Amino acid sequence: MQLLNKDNPIALDYIISRDSTVLKNKKKRSRKEQAYRDKLTVKLKNAVMFYIVKTRILKRIPNFNEILNMAINKKKREMQAARRK
Repeated sequence: MQLLNKDNPIALDYIISRDSTVLKNKKKRSRKEQAYRDKLTVKLKNAVMFYIVKTRILKRIPNFNEILNMAINKKKREMQAARRK
């Protein structure tokens, strides 16, 4: 099982415990079942991280340089549109 996802920049790799004593009800699981559960855990954590990163991007306040660049670009587009008319 490969936990590394290079296609998704926010995907994370996790250290997943293989120790059966860590399990709350201390059930012994087969390797196949445990690998499947680990895969689901990674998918869940990656989905959560996707929404955390998305929320951070949406709520991020632009710094002064970014605001200045946006205003300059807007003005350039307006001037180019005025020239075309």
